Amino acid sequence: MIKVTSEVDIYELNGKKTQPKVGVESKSLLVKSHWNESGKIVLEYGGETITVVASDLIVAVYNAKNTVRFR
Repeated sequence: MIKVTSEVDIYELNGKKTQPKVGVESKSLLVKSHWNESGKIVLEYGGETITVVASDLIVAVYNAKNTVRFR
C-alpha cells in the first residue's frame, strides 16, 4: 500500500494571522491517506486526528469558496 501525506500551510489560527514556514511558530495541517479505506482521508493538527470522507471534504471546500460576498 502507498501512503500519501500532504502538508497545508495555515495562514490564520483562531482569527489571528500566522506566518507559515517561519521559525518555531510554523503551523501546518497534514492531510494523509487512510490506512484501510481509499474513500476516506485523515487530517492531523495539533496532536489530533480526524477521519472524514474525502468527497464530503472536497464538496465542503468547493461550497466554502463559492459563497457570495457582499460589500
